[in-house]
Amino acid sequence: MTEAMVENLSEALAQAASGCLKLPAGELDPQVPLSRYGLDSLATVELTTAIERMVCRRLPESLLIEHPDLESLERYLSGAPETDISPMSEFEQMQLDSVLPAEIRPEGDPKAQQAEEPVLLTGATGFLGGYLLRALLTKTRGSVYCLVRPAADGDGRERIRRAMERYAIWDPGFASRIKAIEGDLGAPLLGLDEDQYAALCENVAAVYHSAALVNWVYSYRALRDANVMGTRELIRLACRRRPKAFHFVSTLGVCYSTIGPQEVSEEDDVFPYLRGLHLGYAQSKCVGEALVRQAGERGLPVNVFRPALITGDRASGASNSDDLLSRLIRGTVEMGEAPD
Repeated sequence: MTEAMVENLSEALAQAASGCLKLPAGELDPQVPLSRYGLDSLATVELTTAIERMVCRRLPESLLIEHPDLESLERYLSGAPETDISPMSEFEQMQLDSVLPAEIRPEGDPKAQQAEEPVLLTGATGFLGGYLLRALLTKTRGSVYCLVRPAADGDGRERIRRAMERYAIWDPGFASRIKAIEGDLGAPLLGLDEDQYAALCENVAAVYHSAALVNWVYSYRALRDANVMGTRELIRLACRRRPKAFHFVSTLGVCYSTIGPQEVSEEDDVFPYLRGLHLGYAQSKCVGEALVRQAGERGLPVNVFRPALITGDRASGASNSDDLLSRLIRGTVEMGEAPD
């Protein structure tokens, strides 16, 4: 790489990422993982290809896994020394992350949630989250505050509506009770200003946390901010002012530790078997569960749910067309070829 290319590398990387994410380059923080701006698996391939063309050489498939933000990408491509994180040091990071800070504890006695009280939901634009939102809107009478990522394609409530229409579960009567709040799971105070944060602490009666960065190839480090730090910040919110019931959507994947028991119930603590989990996503959810359980031990009402593969709606057939199984079936149909 020439000296001139190195000088312009930062700007070129930002422009390439901007094109894949459909966001202005100026909105991309070089130190923030691109996944937090919505970089999915398809955009990962697209961006890697764009960078290969830029530097005129082949790059490893794991490029954006090991270098998830623009700053670390620039260091790697310019030949600057990187600090490697060994599996052991990453495991030590998981151990540190699994300890809920001492100051995060309920500030009073929990009260039972009433049907007309508002609640907070994360992940409402996702497949499971959309169905959770419908259930909350039909089984309770209060407003549902939905934490959504900022995006250039319309306001948060409009994106929620479009997602629910895609799964054929939208009802126009829902609109007045959905309160979309743009924020960031991986940021302090969830990326909210102090007034928004204080209002949620004061007003909502429960937290339903289903949002996550779901990726089967990313390392724990790449998923940590959204899946672990985000869970910690939501627990902090649940403990502030009036303590709120905390419902955490984990994954059945935490049960597949190579050193764990053969049979595991949803109530069993699997954190002691963390070393036997080798999937970054399962590791991040296991650490998240540990934080939730500690909050429960300090008096916060908590629930942990571990769904397996979530397939289509039995009534409508609507499903998540972007999940692994759907893409496998679609690719098989389009190619006219199937695995042996």
